[in-house]
Amino acid sequence: MDPKSANPESDQATKLASQAIDLAKAGKTNDAFRQLEEASKLSPENEKVKSTREELRRYQDGSRLVDLCNEWLESLSDDDGEEALDYLHKHKLSDPIADEAMNILLEYKSDCDMADQLTGEVLKHPGARRALAAALVAHPTATFKKMFVRGEDTMDAMMAALRLESEWKDDTARVAAIRDAFQLALASLMEAGVDYPDRAMKLIANLLSYEAHHLHGLIDADGFDVILSALDIRLPTRIKKYATLATAKLLESSPDSAKVLISNYVTWRVRKPTADGLIVAFSAAAAVFPMEPTNAAALFLADGFLPAFVHIVQEKRSNRVEQAALDLLSVACMDKGCREGIAKYCKLWLWEVVEANVDARRSNLAALILVKIANESSLKSGGELDDLIKKFKATIVSPDQPGVVDAIEALAFASLNPQVKEDLTNDKEFLKMLIAKLGGPGQGIKPAHFGGVSILENITAYPPPLTEEQKKISELKAYANSSKPTEASPLESNEKVTVRCRTVLDAEAVPLLNTISKGASPAVLLRITKIFLSLSKEQRHRGVLAQQGAVKQLLTIHATITAAQRAKSPPSTTNPHDILHTAAHAVARILISVDPHHIDPLLLFNPQPLLVRAATELVCNLMASSVGVALFVDDSRDARTRLRVIIALTDADDLPTRMAAGGALAMITEWEPGVEAVLEQENGVRRIVGMCGDESEEVGIRGLACVGNLAQAPGAMGERGRKRLMEEKALEAVQGIEKEGRGKDVGMVDLARQIAEIMKE
Repeated sequence: MDPKSANPESDQATKLASQAIDLAKAGKTNDAFRQLEEASKLSPENEKVKSTREELRRYQDGSRLVDLCNEWLESLSDDDGEEALDYLHKHKLSDPIADEAMNILLEYKSDCDMADQLTGEVLKHPGARRALAAALVAHPTATFKKMFVRGEDTMDAMMAALRLESEWKDDTARVAAIRDAFQLALASLMEAGVDYPDRAMKLIANLLSYEAHHLHGLIDADGFDVILSALDIRLPTRIKKYATLATAKLLESSPDSAKVLISNYVTWRVRKPTADGLIVAFSAAAAVFPMEPTNAAALFLADGFLPAFVHIVQEKRSNRVEQAALDLLSVACMDKGCREGIAKYCKLWLWEVVEANVDARRSNLAALILVKIANESSLKSGGELDDLIKKFKATIVSPDQPGVVDAIEALAFASLNPQVKEDLTNDKEFLKMLIAKLGGPGQGIKPAHFGGVSILENITAYPPPLTEEQKKISELKAYANSSKPTEASPLESNEKVTVRCRTVLDAEAVPLLNTISKGASPAVLLRITKIFLSLSKEQRHRGVLAQQGAVKQLLTIHATITAAQRAKSPPSTTNPHDILHTAAHAVARILISVDPHHIDPLLLFNPQPLLVRAATELVCNLMASSVGVALFVDDSRDARTRLRVIIALTDADDLPTRMAAGGALAMITEWEPGVEAVLEQENGVRRIVGMCGDESEEVGIRGLACVGNLAQAPGAMGERGRKRLMEEKALEAVQGIEKEGRGKDVGMVDLARQIAEIMKE
């Protein structure tokens, strides 16, 4: 190169201009302009500087997105799509740019995950929603079909746009679009072999939930049949969930016509029975029963239904018909008249299903029904009940036995019997396996939580104290009924209950209750607080309860219910005041016998969640420095306490706090002393494995990082880490993420796969 032609200032200006583009891509537009200004001072006439200025303006007003969307539409490359997504995450859009970008994306007519992500992201902007609204008005059918096949994110965004009045030129246009979308979704379900039936049913359920007053006249018998047919037990749970919601909303908005249509749907199929017709009829009746128990019971007890029920089911010789029939009988047991009818007409057949044991799921469900009708069929004690209890316990104790949820529900009913309470409590292996299955990786078997805590509540419940007046009233009632006053069972004495409470406490039920109370329903929380209240009755138990975190959990439950009341959450059948009163009573009992100074640190977690969040996020940031990590991993008492607090916060109710605590642990365990420090913590590995099953992917991926760090630690430390991880069932948790393919985070699934391979070595 000729030295005279070289221009160092121009070269430096070109370099600075390129850096300005990189800053703009990273969302740092102001920094990019400052960088370009420096370049301009060095070489104002530099062509790269001039072109960069125009490009930065496009970044600043968002118009660069239009180029990126066009590039993706032309190439359909994931790399181009990711660049557009990255731009959307980092830059603000003006309404005209969002409108233009949406119209470009509307040109795409196929299904593609990248198109779904881009459309869902663009539709977060008002300009894009207005563009979609205009398209739905101008070309309702074509636009709906494009959105429908595109994906879940797109359909959710379209639903949001339909509900926002501000995005439409007038409400008449919006209501017309809502009615069009509802009819098109319903029509798609009527087509044979429809793709994505869950999307259609989700849209129908959501529109019925929020816009039912605009949908009058659109549901006829055929439309209702489509929704009820989606309750079929053979269909995926996701579809049945939305069909159940849609049915409930129809009963709520048009109760009289809906009840008639449901009755016609079921009776017509039972009168002209085919295997397929009986399956959908029984499935629909079972789903509707809890929503309308009085009318459903009347249908169930109608002349000729129950007497012919068993014959119709047996005649079809179909496992699916039998399963649907058992599901219906089980839910019908909520009505006393139905229980009496089942005991009269179905008991012998139920025993045949139990004893045949052809299918564990059906056998356990038949046994559950027999327990539910025990009072109506003289099955209160003795050999038959004992046989059923043994069957349920065997199901729970077996590692991979199907029907665990039904077995737990059956024992929840049976454990009201004093003899059954004693039997369950004295079986240490059963208690151990029950607690393990309720609180395993990812919070165990969640559908069984209500039944599981009901068993523990029944086992630990003390008999209510009766005043002299109440005792006399009880005697008078007995005399009025020409019977002797019922004597309390000796197995229900306070001494016997205290022994059962100690057994439950020794079985580590408290950590289980702490785990499953997070995100639990009010009904489950009430039972958990009652268990804590019973366990705290005996003074010698209170110290153990405090050590195992009962006080913190009770305070958290109290705060959760109080916050829900303030936020005016949807009403529940469980009275929130019962939960608050029981939790406060249990805390008061424990504090009577425990040094308050030992409880003070727990209280610091509760009153100021935003302060706790900020402090945890600060700690997470400090872990980027080896000096910061040293404060948590040296062998001092203070370091162990700090680490214990961070580990405890991985289970906080506040998501950002859990994320920050998980991030801190992920960085701590990158260091060998950090791995050792976590392994020394009593519940350190258990909490890390628990993070992998968190409802948030953000927390889950941090848990995976921690598991990977423990498993890959060098030498003896790594062997020790892998051993502890296997003990806490980390491999099952990691494989669960890999198998489910949680969310759309491919990186998370790949990381789970890599860690699983390491742990298998």
